[in-house]
Amino acid sequence: MLLRPGKAGPPPPAKTIS
Repeated sequence: MLLRPGKAGPPPPAKTIS
């Protein structure tokens, strides 16, 4: 799963980035 800052709005928490 790729989380990019701006995709959902706020920057993705580095704790949940896998």
